[in-house]
Amino acid sequence: MDPLAAEIQQEIETIFPDSLSLTDLAQDNRSEKAYGEFLTSKEKILPFLQTLFFEERLIEIQIDRATRMFFGTLWDHPPELPAEENDGVLETEIEYKPGSYLSQMTHIILSPLEPAIGNVKVCTSSFLIMRFYSGTTAVELGTKYKNKSCIRSEPVFCLDFPRIGRILRNNRPFRAKIPKEHVFTVTVMLDNSPKAANEHRVIDFSPNGLSFACEKSGPSYQIGDNLMLTLNDSLEAPTRVRAIVRHLAKTRTKEGDLSLCGVQFDLESRNLAAQLESRFAALQRLFIRSLKERSEGQDIDFKLF
Repeated sequence: MDPLAAEIQQEIETIFPDSLSLTDLAQDNRSEKAYGEFLTSKEKILPFLQTLFFEERLIEIQIDRATRMFFGTLWDHPPELPAEENDGVLETEIEYKPGSYLSQMTHIILSPLEPAIGNVKVCTSSFLIMRFYSGTTAVELGTKYKNKSCIRSEPVFCLDFPRIGRILRNNRPFRAKIPKEHVFTVTVMLDNSPKAANEHRVIDFSPNGLSFACEKSGPSYQIGDNLMLTLNDSLEAPTRVRAIVRHLAKTRTKEGDLSLCGVQFDLESRNLAAQLESRFAALQRLFIRSLKERSEGQDIDFKLF
């Protein structure tokens, strides 16, 4: 086995010890047959990170394989703003396409983590596993902490550009991210408190569930809560559906802290399931069109499984 293959093998053993045996790795050197569902080069990982950046997905961060999960988002790394000229005239800002720093494959920029204790732990970590979802596929990438940084007055973490990853296909249904320019809200009522309705912004949507944003001052939902939802957007007529809270998370965005609530629908009838499928299909088209518009001119191979 050549030195590169041996080094990759060692990284896989460290980061994903339960996934691939030394015998399997050695069977066919660096071929896809030997690595199976593994990503073993920066070039293969790049499209996944570009997709993650433009989707603005929430990332699960696992520190040294500890059981507790932290959450963050992938941020941009534009050039610093130009300094003021001697005559008081501000120089024109350098032209930069969003997310283009990723193509250099030197590093990635991660937001501060939630819960906040993760910001201390990440600085002393041996390695990190970034877990996110692209379409129906879960993607896990191994990386390491480089340093703390400050980009245009925003504190961030700088991490190594990953070169090891693995793909878990058919891990969940495809979820369409709701473009910021599209207004899609959900009116939420707790089953045990039907008179107290609250409206939230929908973050992503699938035929089986959705996630929505909760403001700091908003209501507190708990995993297992039964909800009555009314879906409100311009693509379809309002739809009422029961759901149960399955997931709660918190992350930091450039606009501030964001709390997310993920729910699973109770599909009471085929007619209701058909309505949600129709709404999802329209949102999926809108989502893909938005991705292409935001990345215009960069020729990105989006990974939308």
